[in-house]
Parts: sequence; structure tokens; C-alpha cells
Amino acid sequence: MSTLSETRGLKALHYLYSAREVADEMERLRTALTAAGRPADERRVLMEDFDDATVRLCNLILLAMSEIDKSGENPLRVRFDQLLGQVRGRWVTQHVLQVTERIRQIDDVVARTLSSGLCRLGLAHRLESAFAEVRAALNAMGVEPVDGLEPGYLDDLSSRISVLARIETTTFRMLDLDCPSGG
Repeated sequence: MSTLSETRGLKALHYLYSAREVADEMERLRTALTAAGRPADERRVLMEDFDDATVRLCNLILLAMSEIDKSGENPLRVRFDQLLGQVRGRWVTQHVLQVTERIRQIDDVVARTLSSGLCRLGLAHRLESAFAEVRAALNAMGVEPVDGLEPGYLDDLSSRISVLARIETTTFRMLDLDCPSGG
């Protein structure tokens, strides 16, 4: 009978094997995307598939890391670390620049919004979600701190997104019509 630790370790390995399959799929998609003469609509579909695969890969790696961390001392840890290194190695090489660019895009939107003083309802939530995805990807890739970004940059960006959320909450405060005072 296996222990809870062994079960979690096996589960973590299963997630990583699935992640390796997704990484293989991403490699096939990347090759298809770089093929010459591909129509724009087909490239758009391939890019959407590639982005979906990236999210799946990130989620599988994070699940695997969570399971192995919960397993404590586990004899499967060495195999897990080897497999994680293989999966990350391929993925990190391909995507760290893409993630860094996404961080800069988020930063640009935050900076423009804060400097203009014009806030759109729901923007802060979308930025928080996008930033959480980026942070999860960086965690899954194991690349924090990120080359090319100053230490503390991501924490500063997170703080500025929180400021934007507070501004949005204040600006778009909804009236409570059930409350006698209206607020």
C-alpha cells in the first residue's frame, strides 16, 4: 500500500508527463507557425492554439509543483526534479521573452491609465488577471527574477495595479438602492 507522500509524488509525475506532452504539442505548433506561406487566418488559429497550450502547460507545472511540495520527503523527488528541468528547459527557452513582453504591455497600460486619470470600469480586474497569469507563468518556469527586469519591478507593478483598482472602486462606487441613504 502506498503512502500519501508516494501517491502525491506519483500524481506530480503524472502532471509532468502530461506537461511534457503539451510541450511536444507546442513544439509542433511552433514549427507550423514558422512555416513559410501560411495564410493569416490559419496562423491566427495556430497562435490561439499555441497560447492555449501555454496556459495548459503552466497549469500542469504548477499542479505538479504543488503536489510534490505537499508530499514532503519523497523518493520520487529526484525523478520529479529531472523531469521538471527537461520540461522547463524547453519551455523557458521559448517563452521567457514573450512573458517579459506581456509584462511590459501590462505596465504600459497601467502607466498610461494612471497618468491620464481616465479609468475604465473593469480595467483593473483585467489587468489583475493578466498579471496573475504572468506571475503564474514565471513561477512555473522558475525564472524569477526575470533577466532584463530590475529587482522589485514586478512587486512595483503589482502595487500600481492595486492603486488603479482602488481608484476604479472609488470612481465607480455603486449605489446600494436597498440602503436608505443610497450608499
